[in-house]
Amino acid sequence: IDSSLAHALQALEIYTELEEPDGVGRSACTAVNTLLKAERVVEAEALLPTALNCNSSDPWIRMSCWDSLAAIKQHHGEIEQATTLARDALALAEHHGVQNYELLLHRKIRELSRLRGDLDAYVFHNEAHDSLKQRIASASTLQRIAVLDADRHLSDERREREKERAILYSALPKALADRMIRGESVTGDHYSNAAVLFADVVGFTSFTSAMPPM
Repeated sequence: IDSSLAHALQALEIYTELEEPDGVGRSACTAVNTLLKAERVVEAEALLPTALNCNSSDPWIRMSCWDSLAAIKQHHGEIEQATTLARDALALAEHHGVQNYELLLHRKIRELSRLRGDLDAYVFHNEAHDSLKQRIASASTLQRIAVLDADRHLSDERREREKERAILYSALPKALADRMIRGESVTGDHYSNAAVLFADVVGFTSFTSAMPPM
C-alpha cells in the first residue's frame, strides 16, 4: 500500500507541475483509492477535492471520484447519499460501456441496498451483477477462441510457406531461391567472364545399359 501510494503521490506532483489535468485526476484518484483500501478515510477525504476539481473531461476520473465519495459517505453512515453517488457513477459507467466498473458499482449498490433494507434494489443489482459478470466471461471466452483461431490460421500459413521454401530449395540453387523468397526480381545474372565445361565419362553408356532398372 505504502509503495503504491508513494508512486501515485509522486505522479500527482509531476502532473501538477506540468498542469496536465487528466494526469492530475488519474493520479489523485489512484491515491484516494489506495488510501480507502487502507481505511485511511480522513486522508482520502482530504485528497479527493484535488481529483474532483482537476478540470478533466475523462469519464473514468468522474466515475472514480463519485465511487470514492460514495465510499466516504458510507463510512460516515450516510447511506442514502452514498447510494445516490454510486448510482450516478453506475449511470456514467453504463453510458461509456466500462463494464468492469459497472460490475464493481452493481456490487457496491447491492451492499448499500442491503444496509438500507431495500430488498427490491438488492435483488435488482444482484441479478444485474450476475448477468453482467456472465456476459463479460462469455465475451472473454469468445475473444480467446478468436485468438486461437487466428493462431491456427497463422500456423497454417507458416506451414504453407515452409512447403514453398522447401520446393524452391530443392529445385533451384540456394542463392536464387533466397532471392525469390525475398521477393526480388529474378531475370537472370550477367557474368562478363564465364567458362562452360562439357565432360563425358568413358564407357558410362555401355556400362549402365547392361544394368537392371533400379
